[in-house]
Amino acid sequence: MFAQTRQAKRRIVALLALSQLVFGATAVVISQSASVSRVNAATSFDHVVIGIMENHGYSEIIASSSAPYENALAQQNALMTQSYAIGHPSEPNYHELWSGSNQGVTDDSCPHTFTTPSLGQQLISAGRSVVTYSESMPSDGFLGCTGSANGGNYARKHNPGADWVVSQDAAHNKTYNAWPSDFTTLPTVALVVPNLCNDMHDCSIGTGDAWLAAHWQPYVAWAKTHNSLAILTFDEDGGGSNQIYTVFAGAGVTPGQYSRRAHRRRPPRRLHLHLHRRLRPHRRLRRRLRLRLPRRRRRHRRRRRHLHRPRHRRRIRIPEAGRLWFRRWAPTRRSTRPR
Repeated sequence: MFAQTRQAKRRIVALLALSQLVFGATAVVISQSASVSRVNAATSFDHVVIGIMENHGYSEIIASSSAPYENALAQQNALMTQSYAIGHPSEPNYHELWSGSNQGVTDDSCPHTFTTPSLGQQLISAGRSVVTYSESMPSDGFLGCTGSANGGNYARKHNPGADWVVSQDAAHNKTYNAWPSDFTTLPTVALVVPNLCNDMHDCSIGTGDAWLAAHWQPYVAWAKTHNSLAILTFDEDGGGSNQIYTVFAGAGVTPGQYSRRAHRRRPPRRLHLHLHRRLRPHRRLRRRLRLRLPRRRRRHRRRRRHLHRPRHRRRIRIPEAGRLWFRRWAPTRRSTRPR
């Protein structure tokens, strides 16, 4: 069941990457879709937001009558048909997303505190901003394993930022109440974690789909014309083959279905490098998402003039005593002068 995890999609941002992406996630281009307005090309996304839902496989969402919004989102944007989670249960997948490793955690235990390299650490060290927005978390900077607020339940196992020292303070670990209405104030990378009902963990697919239509769609519509990216995915499928729903939406993303794996699993340093390089995506990810980037000017070095000069005949120095012999027996070059 886990044979394909070696080539599993590296989820970010990776992404981004993005990204990149997704994180790796990344750059803005002119979209070919008529439904997306024309935007000027740039070298990076200003904002990357990753939304994570819970415990449903690809086949449970795609073509499901209970998920009209998610299916419309998939049809209008870039759907990854070969997106797979790393393993089971939920918490190791969040750690993989945040750090490129499950940190030795193979269950949903809590609490954990790490000082190892992570996406949050790399962003903060690079002078970027990162925030996790957790719905129904009692307060900013909350470090309890469970909690409730606004009629919903929160679980720290779904909030990877709270497990790393560098990103568990109130400035980086916020409640969903802090989600801005002015999207220009968003951090460079944001992680949106609905509560246990709205993420489909405890409630139905229809409940989660309705929450996304109300809360996710406004950012998606804004991102398409404001040099930003939205990545909606699931942590895992709840115990099956681990194929999951993943959709990229935003400025310059060409709609369609992408059957190749968006990323393969790689060391986290490569994922974080894309963030240091102004969120410019990896070449393979760019090709698979059909992102058209402005070409960088290549500095051509001047070739040395004498690099390819013809070889000159080697001059032979002959001692005085042997010159007579050399003149007599050595082949001489015929003169080209007319006699």
